[in-house]
Amino acid sequence: MVSLSGALAATWVPFVVIIILALLFSVVYIKYFMSKYDPSLSTTISGIISLTIALLTVCLVPIDVFLASFMKNSDGTFKEWANSSDTRDSVENTVAIGYYTLYALVTFCLFLLLPFMYFFYEEKDESNPTSCRSKFCTASKYTVVFLIIAGVLMLIGGLVPTKPQPNGNSTEWDNVKNLFMQMGTNGGEDALSFVISILSLIGMLALITYTVSTLSDSVSF
Repeated sequence: MVSLSGALAATWVPFVVIIILALLFSVVYIKYFMSKYDPSLSTTISGIISLTIALLTVCLVPIDVFLASFMKNSDGTFKEWANSSDTRDSVENTVAIGYYTLYALVTFCLFLLLPFMYFFYEEKDESNPTSCRSKFCTASKYTVVFLIIAGVLMLIGGLVPTKPQPNGNSTEWDNVKNLFMQMGTNGGEDALSFVISILSLIGMLALITYTVSTLSDSVSF
């Protein structure tokens, strides 16, 4: 007979192994693609941490599926240890905490850590060395600007209606209230998805531009 603690242990112990493997993969991946001539310890560590968190977020999905299926028998009935709704709620809450934690870390890396480290590294100038304090202040300033832009995009994404209004004869004020009710219902998922989509589009365009310029240089060479 499998208990709740045994089921959680059978799930989360392999997840610890996945954490170690994700960390090792991130280290090898970042070290392989990092600049060999101008390395930076701070940006390297930030990249490793961010990539590891992103990989763990993806790996949490099969664990969620495994726990949902592990609670049931082959005939669709719940196993004896999962018959209690409190037990199932405990499992769901444990997985939900994992989701919230990892997505909070992803948000932190996306909107704070990576922009800050990017601007901090860009302040590096070999011909005119600057102090660490100066680079920190400049990077903080640009990061705040980035957060403001991201906040404006989130506001736009939250206010753009994604669902039809329930009443076609409603007033403009009712439409505004419905928009804010939708934002409260989905927890800002639409706004965050909008910002991530915009940033992904900008990143894709930058990658295309960089790839095209690199290929053109190699062909001309």
